[in-house]
Amino acid sequence: MVARVAPATDTVVKIVSVYPHNRTSSLPTIHSTVLWLNGNTGELEALIEGSTLTAIRTGAASGVAADVLARRDATSLTMIGAGRQAPDQIRAICTVRDIRTVHVVSRSNNSSSQLADQMAIEMPAIRFDATTDLSSAVNDADIIACATTSLEPVFDASHVKLGTHIIGVGSYAREMQELPAEIFGKAAIIAVDQLHASSIEAGDLIAAIEKGYLTKDRPVELGTLIKESCVPPRDAITIFKSVGIAAQDWMLANLLMERVLATTRGLSGVTLLDA
Repeated sequence: MVARVAPATDTVVKIVSVYPHNRTSSLPTIHSTVLWLNGNTGELEALIEGSTLTAIRTGAASGVAADVLARRDATSLTMIGAGRQAPDQIRAICTVRDIRTVHVVSRSNNSSSQLADQMAIEMPAIRFDATTDLSSAVNDADIIACATTSLEPVFDASHVKLGTHIIGVGSYAREMQELPAEIFGKAAIIAVDQLHASSIEAGDLIAAIEKGYLTKDRPVELGTLIKESCVPPRDAITIFKSVGIAAQDWMLANLLMERVLATTRGLSGVTLLDA
């Protein structure tokens, strides 16, 4: 994934490898490295551990979406998935809304319990609950965030109450799907990070279109909603579907570079090649 954001000329290249069978040996299924290239000379200036950067930028995008589309009085979050993306999803959403309860659900009750315990230490004012009762967790949620590698929907659309904001960041290929197709037919607003990318990579959207719950002209980019100062009706179901875009990697890498270069201490996880 390559990005350059004008008027800057520095370039980011993210290299990603996906090995689904790694989960059988308790290894991450996705590894990534971000290269920062000087825009004037083309020199490689930094190597950045990409999985952390990706989790932060994906969480940030979800936080922005929740700030635009979730009810102002949202207090409950259900996090489906307890992998690398989940902590930053929780952090970002709790930054923009006064979340008081977080239900954590995953295929492994052990991983959901570990995540709940970890986040409870970090955010002691919030009640974290690792649960296997998915239907109740979905029905109780003001915000549902999904970060899984599932090939099929991870919850039932009939369990979603009116006024719920739904975030899907896990599926990134046509054959993947974590959001039920039916929920797109119930949603008043469907936001994506980038229309072209989502049209070819978001299996959730593709399945909903193929099954007749969604038309291709309905999704709108999150940036458009921000420019239009979108305020959803209180009882509206809203969706943000993200497949991730390289421009977001560039923006976060650029912020990281600015902070590293501004301090003599450097930053854990980053190697400046000439520093």
